[in-house]
Amino acid sequence: MKKGLFILGLCCSLAVLLLTAGSAVFAEESPDSAFLGQLGDEMAGAMKQSPTEAYVGELLEKIRRLGPQLEPDGSGSKEDAARRLELSAITDYFGRPDMPAPWREQAASTYGEVLAQGNLSPSARAFLCEQIRRIGTARETAVLAGLLEDPQTAEAACMALESIGGPEACQVLLDALNKAEGAPAHPEGSSPSAVKSIRARLILSLGAAGCADSVALLKGYGNDPELRAPARGALCAIGDPDAAAWCLSDLEAAGDDAARAAVTADLTRLAERLRISQPDQAAELARKMQSSSYGPCRVAGALLEAGLIESGEKRSAWLARRIQQPDAADDPAMWGVLLAAAGDIPGDGAAKAWADLLKRKNTPAGLRRAVAAMLARRGDETSVKAVARAAADKDPEVRAAAMECMNGKAAVRAGKSLLKHALQSEESRERRAAWDALLRTGDPEIHAMAARSLARSNDRQRAELLGFLGNAGAAAQAGAVMEYISAPDETMALAALKAVAQLGDNGQWDGVLGTLLQDAREPIRRAAVDTLSAIWNVLDDTRRRARSRDLARRFGEADETGALALAPLLGRLDSAETRTCLLEQGVSRQDAPVSLRVAAAESLGRNAPECAAALAERIGALPVEGGVRGAALDALVSMLRADFGRAQGAKTLGLLAGAAGAVDEEHRAALVKAAGGAGMAGLEALEPLLDNPEWAGAAAQVIADMVRGDNRRPGIREAKALEIARKALPLLDAGAQAALQEALNSPGAGAAP
Repeated sequence: MKKGLFILGLCCSLAVLLLTAGSAVFAEESPDSAFLGQLGDEMAGAMKQSPTEAYVGELLEKIRRLGPQLEPDGSGSKEDAARRLELSAITDYFGRPDMPAPWREQAASTYGEVLAQGNLSPSARAFLCEQIRRIGTARETAVLAGLLEDPQTAEAACMALESIGGPEACQVLLDALNKAEGAPAHPEGSSPSAVKSIRARLILSLGAAGCADSVALLKGYGNDPELRAPARGALCAIGDPDAAAWCLSDLEAAGDDAARAAVTADLTRLAERLRISQPDQAAELARKMQSSSYGPCRVAGALLEAGLIESGEKRSAWLARRIQQPDAADDPAMWGVLLAAAGDIPGDGAAKAWADLLKRKNTPAGLRRAVAAMLARRGDETSVKAVARAAADKDPEVRAAAMECMNGKAAVRAGKSLLKHALQSEESRERRAAWDALLRTGDPEIHAMAARSLARSNDRQRAELLGFLGNAGAAAQAGAVMEYISAPDETMALAALKAVAQLGDNGQWDGVLGTLLQDAREPIRRAAVDTLSAIWNVLDDTRRRARSRDLARRFGEADETGALALAPLLGRLDSAETRTCLLEQGVSRQDAPVSLRVAAAESLGRNAPECAAALAERIGALPVEGGVRGAALDALVSMLRADFGRAQGAKTLGLLAGAAGAVDEEHRAALVKAAGGAGMAGLEALEPLLDNPEWAGAAAQVIADMVRGDNRRPGIREAKALEIARKALPLLDAGAQAALQEALNSPGAGAAP
């Protein structure tokens, strides 16, 4: 664990140092950042060594050597970034928990020695102050004192002194403040605002360092408009009780929310200090804060007073009483904070006051809704009971709040009530909330209860019950759902089929297939195909083979109506047997009804690109009458668009081009355009078509478009592509020739042969 923390610290140091080393370190991502990364890795390894006197001596010598070489921030020097990285890693090393205190003190003292040298830049001094802040002791306060007068180093020195703390740090800060008080109004090289800024920073540091002896001095700044606020903050940080009156006065006089927020932060800090040493005064201050007209202050005061109550049960009861007070009723922020605080208190006891509040009918409706939502997010038994009871509340908003937020445990307890509202409520929002709550249960008993309700429900209710059972994955209730897949009410039948698709397995196949073959309603047939496809996806290979053979047999034996119903399914299934059946027994079968041949072609379409070449071979034999050939050509276009590779695009186009007169102009254009989305493979497939009088014009235009490109895709500039484009050039009209020639002559396109 310690080793992990050290590595994390080293990585953070590396990130900071790379940023502060200047933009030049990053200007060219390469050698410098790589060097620093390698250095970081090396140091991470070196710093894993156990501390020994010899190794500690080496590190102290490095501090003495590297510290004086630090350059100003922004120098962009790789070497300076490396120095800072190494020194920061050394500081991490001496800050290890297992480091003996005398060696850590030696390191801090060595940094102090370097810091005392007079030839360092302000940024280098600030960097060294940061190292002292991390491991320094009272012995370094003297050297830090000399940096408090310079605005460029005062901040870093103050932070180091705050971290060191103790009487020595406090004395240095007090001496610096007294010296600043007696300094000239315009010391050389400083503006009055800079002097005020240093004084304000020193005052804040006195508070952060807990310098109780400075209280009297700090109170003296009450009439200084520029130093009053930092002095007030320092007194609050120290925990001086008299600062409360000062804060409340400033809160009343504050001119804007930013000033009020600053005072509220000071009051909160003061109350936290008083909580430890003077809890009675802390409680009194918290109550005064709650009487403020400034909302965030009231909220902070309420939380502070609640935090003073040690017992979780009593604290929760206090919060329940507080939220009912008149000032809370008009303050949504107060409500939210009090409810959040109550929700975080664990245990049954902490929920009792809120469960009682929810139960009382004289509780304002808005508060009851908020309490129901808060209890719904808790997991204790009292909350679960209260929320389950709220799901049957007479107030629909309370019911909705409970149902929308309750967990599965509460929903199981409220199952009957939820199902009642899900089925009977006139409000769609409430029904949806009830169904969602029931879904969260995952309880087989709830599923069984819903299935039993199917028989005594109306059509709308039954459709929602079926949808619930499907969404819930209630596989045990698949038999009950199957009874409705051919229901007279179309909405109900569709809901049942969708549910079977979510629940089904091989056991539901025959029933759904029967609906597909027997139900004449087209929406039901489409849903049955979807359902059978879903069941197909969960079958193993053995069952798939058996189903494929059975469907192929049924298709061959069916009358026109049955075959038309089966065709979409045979195309959808990922089965070579069913798709071959469509091709042979449907599209190509000369004695088959025209409607069936068309339906078979449409069913193959984009579902079966692997059938493209086989279908193209038959294109000339297919009749134009009745739209059979047109449907087959439409299917081929879809196949090539879906997957040019699986459709053996080049072979397919070649077969179609070889069937002279079999492909009309419109389909030729669509087919060659499909090749345009296949990149270089498409270009190579189109090239032979340039020698075919029927296809050449359309192919040349697509080739030109592919090589030129457009605002959606770049042109293809491979040498082979340019060669094909030059071959197509003479086949284009004048305008298209000029555009393609411009692309061929563009830089990188190569010279014309």
